[in-house]
Amino acid sequence: MTDIPPLDRTLSPDFVIQREIFDIRDYGDLSPITDEELVENFGPQWEQLRTLFHEAAALTAEQRQSIYSAYNEAWKSADFKQAYLAVIVHGGPGVAALQALGAFVADGYDAGAAAALARRHEITPEHYALLTAPWVSVTNRPVHPDDAAVTA
Repeated sequence: MTDIPPLDRTLSPDFVIQREIFDIRDYGDLSPITDEELVENFGPQWEQLRTLFHEAAALTAEQRQSIYSAYNEAWKSADFKQAYLAVIVHGGPGVAALQALGAFVADGYDAGAAAALARRHEITPEHYALLTAPWVSVTNRPVHPDDAAVTA
């Protein structure tokens, strides 16, 4: 099994969100980021995504390794791959969320949770559950406040 590289904790979740927005904007546009831009680039769940990014930044090395393992196991399922493709095939919020969370969970090993959250309003509940399962299995916390309570 591949070890997870050390996390660069010098990147703050808010910086990563800003970086994603500034990468999309016209060169040199450093005006304040608007809520509309956040919705456009991260979807209507952008506030919950921000919370998820902060939680990801606080993961221990052991938790990151466990998420990596759970994610790799999930990839063996054709259903998981189909769910993942349903989120990223159209670009937009799911892809921006993947890139942003990838900064905190070892190159995006479980960025599927972020992509699913960004597209929560557009994908099936089954796809959402598949994509968030690796994150939930390790953190024992729902990805979105409206998700069913996680039981230990």
